Amino acid sequence: MALTARDPQAVAARLSAGDSAQDLNHLGIPALYDGLRSNHATVLKLLDAAGADWSTPYNEGGFTPLIYASLHCELATVRWLVERGQAVDQRTAQGVGVMHVSVQRNSPEIARYLYERGADAFAETVHGETPLLISLKAKHGLGLFEFMLQCYADNGVSMAPRLLPCLGCVFEKQQPDAVEAVKALLPFAETVPAEADLRAYMAQPGNYASTPFRTLETTLNSRLSRTLFALLKAERVARASGGSASPAPVWRGFGGL
Repeated sequence: MALTARDPQAVAARLSAGDSAQDLNHLGIPALYDGLRSNHATVLKLLDAAGADWSTPYNEGGFTPLIYASLHCELATVRWLVERGQAVDQRTAQGVGVMHVSVQRNSPEIARYLYERGADAFAETVHGETPLLISLKAKHGLGLFEFMLQCYADNGVSMAPRLLPCLGCVFEKQQPDAVEAVKALLPFAETVPAEADLRAYMAQPGNYASTPFRTLETTLNSRLSRTLFALLKAERVARASGGSASPAPVWRGFGGL
C-alpha cells in the first residue's frame, strides 16, 4: 500500500521493518513493480538503497523492470533505470523488447530515447513481429510508423523482408489511414509487389485472420483495397518509367505528434 500510495515515509518505514522490493504483492508480482509504477523518484531511490534487484522479472518469462517501465511508466523512470545500468537490449522469452512495447503504447519520447541509446529497432519477436509492424497494428496514427521507417533508412537496413507483412497488415486492418500508411511506406520500399504477390502472401496460413463475416476475398475486394492496389500499381508504373509516384520521404520528427 505504501508503494501504490506513493508515500516515501511509509515506504521507508516498511523497508526498515524488514520488507523488501522483491516481496510479492497481492497479485504475486514483486513489489518493486509497484515502485516503478509510482514514477516517484524518492520511492525508487529508497528501493534502490535497500538493495532492489532491477533485473527481477515480472513473472516467469515475463517483462524485466526496464521493459515494464517502457510500457507503463514515465520517461523519467525509464531514464532512471537506464542510468542505473539496465541494458536496453533486454528481451523476454517471447522476444519482446523495449522498442516493441514503447511503440505499442504510442510513446514517441520513450521510443526515441531508447533508440538513441542503442535499443534494437529491428528486433523480431518469436512471432516475427518488429517494432515497425507493431506501430501499424497499434492503431495510434502514423507518427511512430514513420519514425520506424526512418530508422530503417538511417541504418541502411533493407525493408524487403518487412514490406509484405506491413502491406498485409494495412490491407487486413482496413483503417481510415490506410492510404496514408501505404504512401508513407512506398518511398522506403526497394520494390513494389504486384497485386498477385500480395494476394498470395495473405493467403498463406497465419497471414490473415479470416472470419465468417470478413473473408480474405471480401477484404481484398473492398473499395479501400481496390484503392490501395491502384496506388501500388501507379508506383510500379512510375518506377518502370524511371520516376516514382511517391514523394521522397521527409522526416517530420515528433513535434506534430
